[in-house]
Amino acid sequence: MYIAGYFFPLLLCFVFFGTDMYHSILFNGYGTAEMDAFYGIENTPVIVLSRIATNIFSLCNYQVPVVYASLLFLPLLIRRHKHREVLFCLFAIAGFAMQFVFVHGGRHYLLYMIPFALLLVPLLLTLEAGKIVRYMILLIIGVMTLTGVYAACHNRALKRYVFDGEHDYENQWKSSEYIAEVVQEGETVFIPHVGLEYLYYTSNLYPPCMAETGYCTGPMEVTVDMCTQNVREADYVIHYTQEEMCSTNEEIFEYFYTDSIRQYVDQFPSDTLENAVVISKIRGNRK
Repeated sequence: MYIAGYFFPLLLCFVFFGTDMYHSILFNGYGTAEMDAFYGIENTPVIVLSRIATNIFSLCNYQVPVVYASLLFLPLLIRRHKHREVLFCLFAIAGFAMQFVFVHGGRHYLLYMIPFALLLVPLLLTLEAGKIVRYMILLIIGVMTLTGVYAACHNRALKRYVFDGEHDYENQWKSSEYIAEVVQEGETVFIPHVGLEYLYYTSNLYPPCMAETGYCTGPMEVTVDMCTQNVREADYVIHYTQEEMCSTNEEIFEYFYTDSIRQYVDQFPSDTLENAVVISKIRGNRK
């Protein structure tokens, strides 16, 4: 049943989208190799292992310290014949940490690991131990729960969406509505910047090279050649103003959007929206 539940969505995607979807997701070159090569960063085994360890410790220190509790009480779990379940969770966390061979880090990459860490909570709660041990377990779980709720409510819901982002989201929806009216059905749009990828979804846009590169955006995925190909084939290119890129260091981080590519795009007619978003109309204007 588990195998069927896993493969059924994959089969549906194959029926609707064919092999293009899997090619653009699994074989698009996503990772640090291109960006590190551009900046001259050498990925030695020591550096890779250090990156993996750093992200694992970040997960355990700030998101799920219950992992430490499971290691602390591992002898007791073994005596209670819970070692298989615990080791399964720990090996799963270590296995998904191997993604940091290809990426530097980021909280969203920890999402695959957190469910296995949380499975340790009921395992620890099933332990028949003394009061001191149970109080220690409950304290660790309680602190993890409270800090997680605080971080989610304050740092994300309130800070990001209520206090800081109210006007930004208002302008984003305005931009989305305008772009959706400008771009006609069947026309393609390339968006190189990570900060603008939301427009693909809010404006219902389609990329120019779906079969080869999909919805590619950002330095972990887009190379100079890939960016050039998408720009050349797109009907529109949506990007930040140069002033905005310089003020947010986007110009440095998104190395693939080179000066020559920017100059090529800038020669076409464009509209600049209120939130420093530029939509360049390449369709029908190529020389």
